[in-house]
Order: sequence, then structure tokens, then C-alpha cells
Amino acid sequence: MSQNKKFAPYSAFCRLDRDARECLVARDLMFFLDANGVKAQVGDCAKVLRFFDSDEDGILSYADFIQMILPCDDNDLRAEVQRRPYSRIGRFDSLDVEIENALALLLRHEIDLIKRVEGLVRDLQCSPDFTPHAAYRAVDRYEEGKITKENLTDFFRQFGNYLSEAEVFSIIRRMDTDGDAKVSYEEFADYLVNQVNEEAPLTKPPPQKSNGKKKKA
Repeated sequence: MSQNKKFAPYSAFCRLDRDARECLVARDLMFFLDANGVKAQVGDCAKVLRFFDSDEDGILSYADFIQMILPCDDNDLRAEVQRRPYSRIGRFDSLDVEIENALALLLRHEIDLIKRVEGLVRDLQCSPDFTPHAAYRAVDRYEEGKITKENLTDFFRQFGNYLSEAEVFSIIRRMDTDGDAKVSYEEFADYLVNQVNEEAPLTKPPPQKSNGKKKKA
């Protein structure tokens, strides 16, 4: 999606933010998916939201949204995409059909991936000697001090899960809070303890807050 020159992330954000609150809640994701023919439960959308909610306030800011939709393995592309001119999408308007479909596909993949990862994590947690550190070592078996695309791919293959490169980067992106395309132990432990194990909030009244984004003249 980011390779498409028509894609402007703030326009996409506005497309989901129908009430112009400068933030997104789970139902915004669900309504967008429904409008594009993808049926999703609000609880699943809330899990996606929680994974990228950096300050744990129950909503997605524009900065959180950027983390969710932009590639984590190409900093030059990330920077270029964020410099693109944008326009605010009206309450009853849509994005270019190609962008609309690509964004819906990305969100659907995020939901599907959550279910696969949660199942694997719960299998690990059933082990009598499970600890976050032991789980991290199981992935980082060469003790590099980081989870990367390569060792995460190998780890999933051990369990018979053959993920595409895009799916692996999607998993890394949801744990990688500093945007370096690698996962530290602290990021991994936070993901296991504070996100996978918690119930996702379904609804929360969003505060009126601004992200400081300025519209182009």
C-alpha cells in the first residue's frame, strides 16, 4: 500500500475517523471494514487497537495509526510516505478504491494474525516451565539479544507455521515499540504480559485531543 503514490496516511486516518476526533476507537475499525465487505467483531478490532495503542489510553492516535500501517523494515519509504500531501476525507466520502481495498485487507490480516499468534502464545504458556524470558530465548536461540525476521521465521516453522515475509514483519511491528524492526526482550515481555493476557476494551469514550497535524495550504 505504501508503494502506491496515491496513498497518504493522514487521508487514510481521516477516512476511519468519521467524527473528526483525531483518534480512532475499535468501532471505527469495525465500521470501515464492514463498509468494505469485511465482517469483523468489535472485540477483534479492539485487540488490533490495543496492540498499537502506545500510551494505553484505549484509542489510536495518528502516531499509533502510522505504526500500524507503515512498513517497519524500510525507513526511507516510511519517511517518504509521511511527506506526501493529503486531503481530509469527508464524513461520507471514501479513499481511492485501490487504497480503500488495500487498507481493509491490511486490517483483516492484522485480525487474522492476532488469532494465530494468540493461539501459539497460549500453547507456550501451557508449558510448566514457561516464563517470558524462556519464551524469548526460544525465539532468540542464538542469543543475539533481539528477535528479527530471520529467527522469528525459523521459530514459527518449528511449529509448522510457514508465514510470509509480510506476516512476519506484521508480528514484529506489533511488538516493536521503537520502530527499529527488531524486538528487544522488554518489548517482547510487555507484549506477552500486558497485551496477550488482557481483555481488550470494547468501547471507551475518546477524549477530544489533537495530534498537532497541520493541514496543507
